Amino acid sequence: MRRIVQAAVLFLLPLLLLTGCLGSPKPSGVPLGKYEFSASTEVIKPAVTLKEDHHFFFMTSPLSSYLAQGTFTQEKEQLILTTDDEQYRFVFRVGQNQLIFSAGESTPLPSYTQIPDGAVFQRPFP
Repeated sequence: MRRIVQAAVLFLLPLLLLTGCLGSPKPSGVPLGKYEFSASTEVIKPAVTLKEDHHFFFMTSPLSSYLAQGTFTQEKEQLILTTDDEQYRFVFRVGQNQLIFSAGESTPLPSYTQIPDGAVFQRPFP
């Protein structure tokens, strides 16, 4: 009887330890953090910040008082940012430690915003 209990414990203990690892949520495929459009001529560069809880902040221009914020999803090689007020949708292609803006698939930006199609936002400290 004692051997049966020992065998059961030896069998079940690793399973219990492994199940603790399975329950933790996986982070999104895109690295989190701040991405900056360093080629911008603006004094304060446009930047996208991706947070752990799938929230984002997108500062498009220092001339704007609107700070785009909302949630993001990743579909294959695309990162889709949707503002909480649902007025804006920004689409980026995901590269290695960079996001490439896709103006044609995004909500049009105001005319004073200087973010062209294909603008590369990079993580300064990957």
